[in-house]
Order: sequence, then structure tokens, then C-alpha cells
Amino acid sequence: MTGRGWRGERVLVARDTLGRPAAITNGLTKNVHSALVVGLAIGDGPPAEITVVGSAGVLANLRTSLLDLVDSGGCR
Repeated sequence: MTGRGWRGERVLVARDTLGRPAAITNGLTKNVHSALVVGLAIGDGPPAEITVVGSAGVLANLRTSLLDLVDSGGCR
């Protein structure tokens, strides 16, 4: 897995649902309008642009999913 070359790039290697390594990458990149934005990408897929306002929702949804996993007994 190679980096995307984003400013402040951070990569966490996780596993996809088939058990293969998948990079979760975030950092600063440019959007289609050449504006500097926060990008979030999984594997080789296209990045999502995360806004400052929208970031709270992304984090809340991820936290809720993790709590759902724990509640279901599927936590490892």
C-alpha cells in the first residue's frame, strides 16, 4: 500500500470484510475546485471530503456503530 501524498497524511491499516488489508487514509488534499479540504479514503477508492461541520456527524456515526458492535457481543 502506498500513500496518497496528502499533506499531514495519516494511514491506519485495517482489514476489509474479506480479511484483506485496507488502508484508511486521512489528510489534507484538494477538491475539484482546488480548495484545500480534509479527505478520508478507504483502500484505493475515491476520497470523501469531510467538512468541519460534517466531521462531528462522521465521528458520532462511527462511535454509534462501534457501540452497536459491543452491544451485539461482536466486539473482538
